[in-house]
Amino acid sequence: MKCIDMTCPSSYIRDLESNNRCTRESVVCRQGDHDCVNRPLAISYNHLAFQSKMYIRAGGLDFFTMRGALWSTTTLRFELDLVNARVPQGIEAATQSSFRLKRVGVNQAIVALMEPLKGPQEVELDLQMTIHSSGQYAGKAIAKIYIYVSPHEF
Repeated sequence: MKCIDMTCPSSYIRDLESNNRCTRESVVCRQGDHDCVNRPLAISYNHLAFQSKMYIRAGGLDFFTMRGALWSTTTLRFELDLVNARVPQGIEAATQSSFRLKRVGVNQAIVALMEPLKGPQEVELDLQMTIHSSGQYAGKAIAKIYIYVSPHEF
């Protein structure tokens, strides 16, 4: 059991429609303010728990889906990064190759676990969706995925 306290970063507010998402207070940026333009429009915080050494079938275990707009003028690009894996001494940490990003259609991607993870460990992933509209950069959203692997195999 782990208590989760979600605090939105500076200049973000808690999304009233989703209790795990923060959105920018303002999407308006001054002309030429590249830092502002490159900040995510939304950040979601997603927490999952897995048992230690869980069986993973061939092809992996799909566990998270991110979707974007399905408009003919919109192009989406997805990227998955392993931010951190915290383990006690003697436990093999998850690596980038422990996960795979699968593109499904033109507007969504699925994250899959490709191998059993030994617990206890805490893994942090960032799934980024970059949005282009009519060929122009329109923003990005980030799904922060926190995985808690139990020390137990049951």
